Amino acid sequence: MGSYASTLINNYELFYMKNHFDQWFFHKNDRVRIIKNGEIKFIGYRVDLHTLKRRLNLAGFDKNFAINDFNETINQWIDYLKIVPSNFEDEEILKLSKEQLNLLMDIDFDKWLRLLPDFLNSSSNQLDTDIKNNELASSLSNIILNFDISVMASASCSFPCKHLESLTIALIELENTKGFCEVDLTDLYQGGWIEDFEDLAQQENNKTYFFENFEISINDLRKLQTLEAKNPVLNKMLLSSSISAMEAYLFDTFKKQVLERETIKRKYVKSYKSFHRGGKLDANELFDFLDALDEKISREIDEISFHNINLVKGLYHNILHCQFNESFLSKLNEIIKNRHDIVHRNGKTVSNEIISISNDDLNNAFECIFNFIKDIDSQIINHLLDE
Repeated sequence: MGSYASTLINNYELFYMKNHFDQWFFHKNDRVRIIKNGEIKFIGYRVDLHTLKRRLNLAGFDKNFAINDFNETINQWIDYLKIVPSNFEDEEILKLSKEQLNLLMDIDFDKWLRLLPDFLNSSSNQLDTDIKNNELASSLSNIILNFDISVMASASCSFPCKHLESLTIALIELENTKGFCEVDLTDLYQGGWIEDFEDLAQQENNKTYFFENFEISINDLRKLQTLEAKNPVLNKMLLSSSISAMEAYLFDTFKKQVLERETIKRKYVKSYKSFHRGGKLDANELFDFLDALDEKISREIDEISFHNINLVKGLYHNILHCQFNESFLSKLNEIIKNRHDIVHRNGKTVSNEIISISNDDLNNAFECIFNFIKDIDSQIINHLLDE
């Protein structure tokens, strides 16, 4: 069966794909994700025709390119039809080839453009509905079918050219650069051929998935606190767990950003000393180095102590462009110090004093840690669609 995705310029089909998606001239910021009643109703790309035309022009695909492509294709058809009499004797074939040759000798880009809506089985104000033009469109359509090898791979097979971009330019001209080019990937998503736009989903929720996990952890700790009020041992354990939740968020977020975003990965590799080599990398070593790069990055990040706030502050600032709110750091360092003594000194300070964590202390710690991470996550969300 398979899943399909059609790329449209307004109501005109440009091309379709089965079980895959080629991003073509769509950019990351063209993505659209529509949710209704908790379900994805549309996922795909949408760009206005003015922007698409500019992208095509910058890549060398303008109206002149489309006209040249059109003329080259028509001339190839004409050359073929001219030699038909020398290869066939059937009168019907000879008559048809002569009629087709005369049609092609009289056609040009603009004339075909005016007939294009009829080829696409659609309506347009530009279409002259005179019966003569409809007959012309019908005759030219038969020529296209005869020369289907020369037509580029488009669902419509409606325009003589070898490049998809030429048909795109033609349709943009037809629509006076008004409207949108859109590809609906919903069927591919529902069929399991593509993943959801995770960053868009997180931005729409105004929180990352890692923050959702962190938030659940903190809320669970708050619930545990209410089960046995004023229990000093439990409070120490909950304080320690809250730092663990913070550490997990900082670790997961940093690692994901570095491994999955190329610009951040490049910055991390350039900044981290362990990736610096004494000599040049030989060409025959390049692919081995690249194959092992993610694994090496992963190992390096795994060795970082993410409860070391001063260290992590520098990493987030230099690599992720995230600022740690200074108003939280003094209190946070105090909480981390208490957690260290709880875990490693059996709840006593270096002076052998017993650490006491009241309910108010614990609530203040939860509040500080939660707001600290929430502030970081909002910065991560703001940068999700960068690149």
